[in-house]
Amino acid sequence: MGLSTAAAFAIVMGFAIVATGHLTQSSLRGQQEIADAQRDQQEASSAHATGAFAVVQRNWTEPGGQGRLQVWANNTGGVAFDAGKVDVLLDGVWRTDLVAARDVDGDAATSVWAPGEQLRLQLDDVPTPEPSRAWLVTDTGAAAVG
Repeated sequence: MGLSTAAAFAIVMGFAIVATGHLTQSSLRGQQEIADAQRDQQEASSAHATGAFAVVQRNWTEPGGQGRLQVWANNTGGVAFDAGKVDVLLDGVWRTDLVAARDVDGDAATSVWAPGEQLRLQLDDVPTPEPSRAWLVTDTGAAAVG
């Protein structure tokens, strides 16, 4: 039980210390990821709770026999939405694919729909007759019908 036993014990203890360090780092990283996910969930919940908008106008025309629907909505809530992620349902059918133009307060280059601003969507080639309802739904789940 001389030198070889002491050397073996030192090697085993060295590996145990290294393994404990890796285990501690993994545990801390996991706790940080859980905290980040909880914060993201709270932010999304807050955006859903304070996000609101209202459809204020609709305009239906039939240029060349094809239906064109324009919808205007005002952001009345306390958060900004991504205008590029606003979906459209016409009479309960998803029709975001028909959106030909979208602008916020006349600016087609922005996708930020801030509180107090107006979003305009233009849908082309809409099947006739005019849809009775047009739902707008944001990526956070806020919705309005017009």
